[in-house]
This record gives sequence, C-alpha cells and structure tokens, in this order.
Amino acid sequence: MPQRPGQPSGPVHGYAFEPPALLKHLRVVVVEPHHGGNVGAIARAMKNFGFSRLTLVGAHEDFRHAEMLRMAVAAADIVESRAEASSLEEAVNGCILSVGTTSRLVKHRSPARPPEEAARALAEALAHGDAALVLGPEFRGLSDEELDLCGMISAIPAASAQPSLNLSQAACIYLHEIQRAAAPAPAPFPGWDPPAPAGEQLRFIQRLEETLFAIGYLRSKREQGYLRKLRDLVFRLGPDRYELDVLYGVLKQMRHAAGRPLDRRKSHVPSGDPGPD
Repeated sequence: MPQRPGQPSGPVHGYAFEPPALLKHLRVVVVEPHHGGNVGAIARAMKNFGFSRLTLVGAHEDFRHAEMLRMAVAAADIVESRAEASSLEEAVNGCILSVGTTSRLVKHRSPARPPEEAARALAEALAHGDAALVLGPEFRGLSDEELDLCGMISAIPAASAQPSLNLSQAACIYLHEIQRAAAPAPAPFPGWDPPAPAGEQLRFIQRLEETLFAIGYLRSKREQGYLRKLRDLVFRLGPDRYELDVLYGVLKQMRHAAGRPLDRRKSHVPSGDPGPD
C-alpha cells in the first residue's frame, strides 16, 4: 500500500522515531525518591522519548529496587546504569541549564515557566552540552534551596481540585515536550556563545554575595529574599564565560574601591580573571 504523504515510517510501530543524538545530554535528576515504582515509570518514559541518563539523589532507605525494575518494563538498562549523587549540587554540576519542577509559587523568583517553554530552553542548552530536568521529592517537592540550584523553574498548570501531579506523570509530560523541542535541534545565532555552566554561574553568584557584604551594601544574611532575586537575575541573563570574566573584573574593582581586596584563597577565580592585585 502506498504510504500517505507525511506519515511516519517504521517496520513495526509506524510512529516510532530515531532520537536525536543531543538527547543523550539530558540528565533526569530525581531528588530523594521514596517509591521505586515512580522511578521505574520515569525510566520507562525516558526510554519512550529517547533519553538515557537517570540520576538519583539521596534515595529513601525503604527504596525498593525490585519495584523500580517492574515498573521500568523494557527500560531496565536505564535503571541499572543510573547515577547516584549525594547532593543536588553534585547531580547538576557541569550542566549549562537545570530546570527545577514545582507545583507552588516561589518567592523572589521569576514566574514558573510552562513545560513547553522550559523544554525549548533545555533543547537549546542540549545543543551545546549537558542540561538537567530536576524532579521530586514526592511528598514535599523541591525546596527553595534546591530550586536555587536551578536556573529556571517550571510548573504544569493543573486544576485546583488536584494541583499536584504524580512524579512519573510530570516526568512524562516534560520528556515529551523536550523531545519535541529538540527535533530538529535549534540553530544558534552566528557568534552566539552558550551560557556558562550552572556551577560557574553559582560560583560567580557566591563571589557577588561576598562582595556585596564586604562593601557594606548587604549587612545581614537575613536578606535572603534580596539575594535570591540577584541569583535569579544572573540565571535569567545566562552569561557566557567571557561575560562572567568581565563581571568578575567589575567585582574586583568594587572591592578595591572599597579598600577590601578579594582573598583569592576563599573564592573561585576563573581563567580570564587575574584576581586581586
């Protein structure tokens, strides 16, 4: 029978596809999972949409491996090859962008982006390196401090009668949207450099906070709302490595002008920043 124009082809499943290579750069990070079945279902959804890198952070002591394998069905290879991290900071280290998922309003942060917008941002990041989708925990969701490690937050709009989705259901929605956004991969603008990895942005934010305290602009750690606003601003701007070096130079001059040169032993100094004189 002649194939209808535009109809997907395939030997068994007519709507199956070959995943784009850049999907291998996505880390699906599940924080403090309690139910092995949820993780197994997430692994299955990952395999459905062409993803393969699963990371668990601080799995609960009652975590059931057998239940995870049962729910994974044909994705046991993803379960068995999963990475384990002792902290979320370790799990997202080296990622260009990390998107934290939530079902609540977060103070002092930009509004949560819908899944399709978060997916486009992740797809763009995947064209240049690793990125992370951060989920969980089931019973409390990600804390403000955990979301602070994510450059973007995202929420799935849901009815007020049941506003919170099951962890694996949420994962399935996000993974489908990311797969759609990543095929074909977005082409960067000529001369555009990708944002510096999230870890480097976090180190700059730490230096910024130290400098603002040193020059007397901030006077108390109780000003966490203000600090979170600054952190959110840096993440939204997404400076590349050269731009971070420029900003480091500005902070160094601020410290010198205030008569408080920066101690290079206490802060990270990037390759392009000569440090204090």
